[in-house]
Amino acid sequence: MVFDYTVPGGLIPTACGVKDGWKTNTANTAQKYANKTTQNQNFACAAGSAQGISGAQAKDKTANLKGATFQVKGKNGTYGPVVGPLRMTVVLGGAAESTGGQCGTHAFAPANCVLSGGGKTLKCK
Repeated sequence: MVFDYTVPGGLIPTACGVKDGWKTNTANTAQKYANKTTQNQNFACAAGSAQGISGAQAKDKTANLKGATFQVKGKNGTYGPVVGPLRMTVVLGGAAESTGGQCGTHAFAPANCVLSGGGKTLKCK
């Protein structure tokens, strides 16, 4: 099974719900995505189209020479175990920025991913 998901862009509120979307801290160093409806606007807000993804977060830690961190949260979905490389692509913008190369991709080896919490948490480093 391949799990492939795109966290939709857009500020709170989105087309799917008043609590769905991204918000940014005042320093512009952290962005958080929330999904309360279980719907993804990339799929016309169809019921269950969020595939259990309920949140995401990105933090810019470059001022402290620590790069950036990214996290995606989900439940009631099938996210592991990782049997091949787990690849995460981050696009700072939308489709045009992705096509223009404003993105980064990182692949995690299965040995770098741990499924814990009774199969509820997948962490890769």
